Amino acid sequence: MLIGVNTLNAHNFESSHIPSTVHTKDGKSELALSRKYFKDGTQSLLWSWKSDNATLSFTDTAIRDIVSSFDQRSGVKLWIFNETPQPDPIVFQFRDAENVIQYTFNFNLNFTGWRAAWIAYSDMWTPGGEKTSARHVVSMDIVSPGNIPEGKLWFDRIEFTDYVDRQATPDAQIPQNNRHLNREIWHWGLLHKWEQQKHDMEVSQEISTKESTDLALVYDNVKQMLKKGSLSDTEKKEQQQLIQLFSISENGKKGAPLMQNDNTKPGDVNFGQLNKLLDLSARGWYADKDNAAKENFLLTIRYMLNQGFAWESGMGTNHHYGYQIRDIFGAVWWMEDVLRANNLWEETRKAVTYWSGLQETRQP
Repeated sequence: MLIGVNTLNAHNFESSHIPSTVHTKDGKSELALSRKYFKDGTQSLLWSWKSDNATLSFTDTAIRDIVSSFDQRSGVKLWIFNETPQPDPIVFQFRDAENVIQYTFNFNLNFTGWRAAWIAYSDMWTPGGEKTSARHVVSMDIVSPGNIPEGKLWFDRIEFTDYVDRQATPDAQIPQNNRHLNREIWHWGLLHKWEQQKHDMEVSQEISTKESTDLALVYDNVKQMLKKGSLSDTEKKEQQQLIQLFSISENGKKGAPLMQNDNTKPGDVNFGQLNKLLDLSARGWYADKDNAAKENFLLTIRYMLNQGFAWESGMGTNHHYGYQIRDIFGAVWWMEDVLRANNLWEETRKAVTYWSGLQETRQP
């Protein structure tokens, strides 16, 4: 957590009961503590609705208290786990004491795994779609999609804070997040924008034999540049330490929470540690033919995607991460055949290509 940031209220759902400030409305849904997925500790909040437009409500006093820091980007930070992608969003509504909606935003459910919703009050919308201003909101409602009569979502790491990172990242869940900031030279804020870009020239659907030969030569040369050697004894020891640190479940859906470096706390892991584990596991297979290393690589990839290091995901904030993940690209490339054989190549390729910023090259 950033030094100087005041998180006035936070929920990690690690106690034996659901906080009294968290409840449902209208008898359309149920709440439970769950160990199936978590992004902090070992538990999360499971919301199960059985009717469309069901409502999950938070009435923490911090929702009101942080309005005084409106101009300093006060707002909410939370994580949501979705098992089944849906075409329509959930809707967040912040209401005042008269039950009038003052702020709102949509959160798209077109994903599986964990995604972050980090947004300042100043980056939300009025019900009429206008820019927000400081209002005395006292509650946060989350409304289920109107055309989905039954569903489930898991929530964790909920914070009402007087400062949401200035580098809160637009992504497929909140594409217009942080839109009031001029970020044209800030790589972190442009990944989703670049992903929507079309090529500035026509991309041929067919290539000649010579072009194919030339591309294959470049492909092989670059891949060989990224190749590394066998693991040393020290690296093998480090790999085992990382495996224990990550504690990934057999299906890759649980493990130590993966967070961006300056938002980690005890029990979390960061991008640099993920980078190292994937690099060592990949080399353990392609250089040493260690089957256990191959299986751990696949497990770590599944975990990575579930944790939100995925295509069009921003993970709340993702600034200055390139230095930390430089080995992931070569590791994934050298494990292409293994990933293809396990139906993971396309999703993994899209994830690492997205996070590389390669799509910037579609336009001059």
